[in-house]
Amino acid sequence: MLNPKAIAPEVLLTYLRLPIVCELMDLHTSASLYPTISERDILKLPIPKIPEKASRDIITQIPPRSPSPARPSQTRRGNGD
Repeated sequence: MLNPKAIAPEVLLTYLRLPIVCELMDLHTSASLYPTISERDILKLPIPKIPEKASRDIITQIPPRSPSPARPSQTRRGNGD
């Protein structure tokens, strides 16, 4: 799982939804009914330095999300419990 450290998740989400970035990602998707892109290809995307004020503005415009339920693989202990 990707865990951005140099950019706020809200800013990264906004960036990845930009039409030009979506077009770049389309160049790397596998051709199938459900297109996928590899983590390696995502990490190759150019991510500009976003000004701090723009980052704060983006973060304040995106509502906080509620925690998603844990996936079954994250809740199992591996010893059958």
